[in-house]
Amino acid sequence: FFASGYSVAEIYDPQVFFAFYFRPLDFGYNLWIVYAIWIAVVLILYIPSRWFSHYKKEHTQWWLRYM
Repeated sequence: FFASGYSVAEIYDPQVFFAFYFRPLDFGYNLWIVYAIWIAVVLILYIPSRWFSHYKKEHTQWWLRYM
């Protein structure tokens, strides 16, 4: 909400009586932006996940089985 440029004054709509119950017409991102963010998150998390997978294979502490 705030990353899209809205302010605290725009949270409450007196006609609706609930905070964040409304949705502005230009709220949100295009679908291609959502896909780009999703791909970036997957690529960023791939390296630590691969490292942790190798760590679990090489170490045999009992607590690693629960992670």
